Amino acid sequence: MPRIALRPMSEEFKALNLGDTRLNRRVQQIADALAAAPSAGLPRASRTTAALEATYRLLSNPRVEPKMILEPHLEETRVRAFGERALLAIHDTTEFGFGGETRANLGRTHNHKPGFFAHVSLGVRASDREPVGLLACRTWARQHPPTPKKERRTARYTKRVDKESNRWKEAVDEIEDRFEGSASLIHVVDREGDQYRLMAAIVGHESRFIVRSSTDRALFSGGGSMWHAASKAEVVFDREVQLSRRRTIHKRAVHGPRDTRTARLGVSATPVEMRRAHGPAGRGTPPSLTVNVVRVVELDPPDDVEPVTWILLTNLPVERPEEIEFVVDCYRARWMIEEFFKAVKTGCAYEKL
Repeated sequence: MPRIALRPMSEEFKALNLGDTRLNRRVQQIADALAAAPSAGLPRASRTTAALEATYRLLSNPRVEPKMILEPHLEETRVRAFGERALLAIHDTTEFGFGGETRANLGRTHNHKPGFFAHVSLGVRASDREPVGLLACRTWARQHPPTPKKERRTARYTKRVDKESNRWKEAVDEIEDRFEGSASLIHVVDREGDQYRLMAAIVGHESRFIVRSSTDRALFSGGGSMWHAASKAEVVFDREVQLSRRRTIHKRAVHGPRDTRTARLGVSATPVEMRRAHGPAGRGTPPSLTVNVVRVVELDPPDDVEPVTWILLTNLPVERPEEIEFVVDCYRARWMIEEFFKAVKTGCAYEKL
């Protein structure tokens, strides 16, 4: 299967239908121009004044919506992934911030810059870690401050149809509908998407997931919690990995800075039946879910250094060591969506331009 980069970018939009062949052709021309010079900006990439003016007319055309332009790429991605038995759907949210004063249709990012948020789902083949394209992309501007945690626990908030946390389930539903009968998906989600209702929705689609746990949950029977049960599981194998240097810049970062080091990680797994959360957040979901908990922990961390610890929840099998390794390696592929965001923000200079 060829890499996307080997094809002219205009091929991604060959099925585009904006209701006007001239508009379709203009989008293809813009795509090829920006692919040739992704960080150049529209004036340089367009090369001629006439091409630049045509681009601005397209962008200001009220009949042309971003989702219309994205649709043919999503369909091309589905075609590329057809028949895949393990297609990773890697989900994450990022923000795009811009300098200057507040602009129309923009809200505020976490650091209060004018900007917007994007929830992106990237398709990656589990077999060779080759990206096949976007599976979904939704954007929104936050016009109001984030909802306080206390408010998010109320029945009134649970019933809201516009809450930002819905983005995880909505993306899963959209992708499952599009790929039904085309590819077998494994949804890969970081801690921010650790939601009982999200995992229940994926099970409802008869699909698979790997979610990094951020919240310990009670077991359905017998007392205790998931994390406690995972800590009692025997280490099945260990593995040495090279940890990269980490700088903590954002004040909302969960972990602090660290230096590069080699870490020896012990991996274990155990099945559990986790209980649905009490209160309004659990309504409409099954009372319990059976999941496998994969625990990855640094065995001999240096003194005064926070040990690496992952708690992964999955409905993939973990009976054999190679099955557990597959879960861990699939989650490690989650970093590819961070590389995608870096490509957009740095390689394409999106925020700067």
